[in-house]
Amino acid sequence: MIIRITYTDLDNLATEEISELYYGIAKNGHYLECDDATRAKLNKAVELFGSRMQKKLIKNNHQGHLTAEIRKHLTTIVANHYTYNELMTIVCKPSCLMIENLAYESDVYRSIIGTYVVDPQYKNLFKKLDNARKRGWLTFLHAGGFGMFEPLLNYYNQRDYKNVANKKIAVLMDRDTVSGTIFPSKRGSLFKFLSGKQFAQLTNEDVYTLSQTDYVWHIWYKRAIENYFPAVQFNNVGCQSHTAPVTPADWSYKNLGKIRHYNKKRLFDISEGMSRASYEANCSKFTVGGISLSEIQLFLLKLIKLI
Repeated sequence: MIIRITYTDLDNLATEEISELYYGIAKNGHYLECDDATRAKLNKAVELFGSRMQKKLIKNNHQGHLTAEIRKHLTTIVANHYTYNELMTIVCKPSCLMIENLAYESDVYRSIIGTYVVDPQYKNLFKKLDNARKRGWLTFLHAGGFGMFEPLLNYYNQRDYKNVANKKIAVLMDRDTVSGTIFPSKRGSLFKFLSGKQFAQLTNEDVYTLSQTDYVWHIWYKRAIENYFPAVQFNNVGCQSHTAPVTPADWSYKNLGKIRHYNKKRLFDISEGMSRASYEANCSKFTVGGISLSEIQLFLLKLIKLI
């Protein structure tokens, strides 16, 4: 994230707090946006109260220039919009992707992030995302089903990520319908919570965008993550793709959980060997801000907003 701090933002903080905040920004890979006087005040605080290790890390911290790409895609946190404790939560606690099945899905998403570091359009951003994954700045939370997303987000916003859960936690879910234009009707309350819209007014434009108003969230355009893998990926590990349900005809919306010898434990096995080109060939495209993005590019750019 980009942390924007002014000189007067630091006036109400103890020098020890200023030192800890500056160290947290540097340690967790954030960018600092401030003028020279503010940076001098931050450095003086670290000189007075920072440990030898903290001083060394800040001295050697070279995040680089705030490019136009970074400014466009990373979230800018304006310090005076938050309390000190909220800022420290944003700066220091890991960002999270909340998913329905942590045990069997998270390694697939870790793999996808790593696979897309060669993306010609966004490789610098996706390298940052992969680095965040490797260093534990981005991790995963288990929902155990769509019904727990809302209560869990409320829980985290009241406790571990008090008042700032929407800056640190994104939501990902399967569609579980027979068409990319149909939303699962039983999730009306959840969609209202995430988007602010009643179910009847919800459209794909509320999902396939980088301008979501509160929480960062995504629902797969296909039925489920399994549907992003072609039949040959199932066959390669002994799961018989020809046993998939006959209807609907479109592979993208078949319930692939019914394939013989397949269960969720095999999900990562199914994904192995997939390249960026393999994913791109099997992804829908969306126009976002006048730019064509594959769904997975769009999904990863959403995650960039958390780190």
